[in-house]
Amino acid sequence: MEGNRIHKIYRFPNDYGASVVSGPKQGDGRSGRFRMFVLRFDSPPPENCWEISNDNAVSDGADTVECRDWDEVERILHRIMALQA
Repeated sequence: MEGNRIHKIYRFPNDYGASVVSGPKQGDGRSGRFRMFVLRFDSPPPENCWEISNDNAVSDGADTVECRDWDEVERILHRIMALQA
């Protein structure tokens, strides 16, 4: 990605997942904040077709979830993994 950013897509067995995008890297090499989209997959691998899901307990109606650091990203990934299929 442009600006030394990362973009990772996660898929969990419950057919939910996440798209995680970092902010631009700062002078010390650390990424700043992260933006997450909760995804709902509607096709089996390898197609991996998905839509952004905002009707779940994690995103609380919003399209994006803002995270301060990677620890918060991991906590939210665990919450997404625990959603009922």
